[in-house]
Amino acid sequence: MISKAVERCVGEAEPFDLELELLTYHKRRLWVRAAGHAQVEDGEVVRIFGAFQDIHDKKRRELELQEKLAIIEQQRSTIHSMSAPIIQVWDGVLALPVVGQLDEARAADITERLLQTVVSLGAAQVILDLTGVEAVDDATADHLLRIIRATSLLGAQSIITGVRPAVAQTLVALGADLTKTTVRSNLREAIKAAMRSPSDARPRR
Repeated sequence: MISKAVERCVGEAEPFDLELELLTYHKRRLWVRAAGHAQVEDGEVVRIFGAFQDIHDKKRRELELQEKLAIIEQQRSTIHSMSAPIIQVWDGVLALPVVGQLDEARAADITERLLQTVVSLGAAQVILDLTGVEAVDDATADHLLRIIRATSLLGAQSIITGVRPAVAQTLVALGADLTKTTVRSNLREAIKAAMRSPSDARPRR
């Protein structure tokens, strides 16, 4: 990399500023910054000025920070999955316990995972368990309704359970049309309702 940069600097007067990991004579890896520029006279490169700078400690801290950020992002993704796991409770019946609020990113993640699971398992019933949702704002309620609509487009029926009074009030205030959505008081009753669904609503493999 450095040799090509120097060649371009000599041939085209192109300056360079690179961060490189070198292997020293004693087999030690060392991060350095290599920078250089050309002196041009009468359209010709007559001299190259360059310098090396030891940036090993700085680069090591940057790499450690990147690794920590990657770990945090992975943990965040895992927490999202754990806070809304998709469980197959019966043949063709999925349960999605939702805990806490749904922001845009989390709602998109849940929707994507749910739709993929509906398709891969051929699910006909999806139970949205809202027992862990104490209250919702307008945005969260809208995300829930989008999940229900997206699920129905794949031919799966949604069953809502565990709706608290505050959640019910918000859904009503939004004018949510749940006439085609089954609502049950708890997860046990929701599973019973799913198992009693007509045979033509069962998954076909």
